[in-house]
Amino acid sequence: MESYGHYHFLRVTNLTDVDNASFSQDPVDEDYQSLLTYIIRQQDDEEASLHAFLLLGSMDWSEQPRPSGEFIDCLVRAMHSSRESLCHAALSAAYALRLQLAQLPLSADADLLCDRLSAALITVITPMKADNHELWRAASDNPLRLKTRLLHSNEYASLHYVQLIQALMVQVTWRAKCIQDGHMKSALMILEKLLTWKDMVIRGFMLAAKIISIGFASVDLGKPEIADEQAELLGFSWSLLMDALSTLEKGGRWLRLISPVEATIALALLPDLIPAISNIVTFMQETSSINAINYRNNYSEDAKKITETVRRLCSPIRRSRLFTLVFPENPQLPIEELAVLESRILDIAHKFGWPWAVETSNDGNAERGIHNTTDLNKKVTTLSDEKEVTQKISK
Repeated sequence: MESYGHYHFLRVTNLTDVDNASFSQDPVDEDYQSLLTYIIRQQDDEEASLHAFLLLGSMDWSEQPRPSGEFIDCLVRAMHSSRESLCHAALSAAYALRLQLAQLPLSADADLLCDRLSAALITVITPMKADNHELWRAASDNPLRLKTRLLHSNEYASLHYVQLIQALMVQVTWRAKCIQDGHMKSALMILEKLLTWKDMVIRGFMLAAKIISIGFASVDLGKPEIADEQAELLGFSWSLLMDALSTLEKGGRWLRLISPVEATIALALLPDLIPAISNIVTFMQETSSINAINYRNNYSEDAKKITETVRRLCSPIRRSRLFTLVFPENPQLPIEELAVLESRILDIAHKFGWPWAVETSNDGNAERGIHNTTDLNKKVTTLSDEKEVTQKISK
């Protein structure tokens, strides 16, 4: 209905008839190129541009071709407007065209457009950025039972921004620009704020994990300014991922207090968290020659907490308590991937001389030894296997 309202405004004001670039009768079948042409022709009319951008942003254009540079210029111009509603409308349009914007060709002109669009996005998002007041940690001991509230329009706009940045960062050129221009940091700060909304907890952590995973997927030591920005985000990224793992564990502990749907969604965090943490570990290994002292002094505790949580998730005894209600017949947990992740974190812990590394390694070996001597080291494939293991140990 909202799309039809903006479409109806355009038709009533007779602004769609621009060089015969008119729309079809059904708003769902609006002609993509005609709408872009209309926006270009009416760029000096803020009211018309507002409605056109809102219409563009409310529809799915994923199968459409990349917009012209002239249209992107109009998009950038609207984002620099002093009228907040027009800025947000342009942002929603950019979100709707995020797949196309991520595929701009590699050329000097395209690089210039990327620079201008990046600067415009900074203008739009700066007033929306969250104050970093540790809102997530102070909100509740049980993040899955936070008070539900409606998102403010600014928060919807900022969520569009986060999803736009995630899509852009998939492309290598955009990834470097998003890191260097501060978009990755802004997106993670916004997500931290949105995590105080109950219905955004799992989705927010998934988005954060995806962005972190992409952001640390590669390192170019030939561009130290980008590697420095990545290093600056390490602490914040470790913290968010630790909170996500904690949410996963708490979700299992309070499984009887939340719906099965919420519990299942919570478990879906793991496929995003594992590569995100793994990419951070790889980044730290590859940049250890220039940041070893920084890593040794600042990231030991976060890494230790993540390692302990991963180990608990790998434990068959604890798994039965955490995930019984989620997978009553066959717990589908990536045990091997979690074990590899724990081993990789321990590798960098030894490399940077973190004091807990030796103790944790010994604990892990002792735990595996107990399982071997009691002949309980068989692969757990079903919930009944887990219960049998638990019963044997209890005896």
